[in-house]
Amino acid sequence: MHSHPHTAIFRSIYPDVDPTQKFPPTLSERAALAFAVGVFMFGGVKGDLLIAGAGLAFVVGCVWALSRKTPRRIRTEARSRFPQEPWAEAPSPFIPVLWFALGALAVAAWWFTPDEFLVWSACSIAILAAAVTWYMPVLQAQRSAAPVGPNVNL
Repeated sequence: MHSHPHTAIFRSIYPDVDPTQKFPPTLSERAALAFAVGVFMFGGVKGDLLIAGAGLAFVVGCVWALSRKTPRRIRTEARSRFPQEPWAEAPSPFIPVLWFALGALAVAAWWFTPDEFLVWSACSIAILAAAVTWYMPVLQAQRSAAPVGPNVNL
């Protein structure tokens, strides 16, 4: 079999990037993002704009810091320049659906929870959002690890 002509160019420009290997977030990155999302959701459900704003700033800061790591920047650049390579990252429609469900749950909790139970409701939604954020990379990895193609059962 012949390889794609761009593969040799890709290997010469990005010798350290293996498109078939994922670059998952580290334990501390996942913890920081889960904490930030939890704070954001707590503030949103409780109706406290100061806490929600601080949580949103934490989320944006975490995402920005994660995107600025050199290996991720190089991998993103390589993916944009060589989309025909067999990249391990496969976009999942499941992740935006989870975010939408969390947002709808937070709005519903804020709207329908009586004031005397609002702190408990905000805590539970924040813990749920942090747990979902913690496990999102695992869900993404399991979904993209599923075999695809005509030889699935071989």
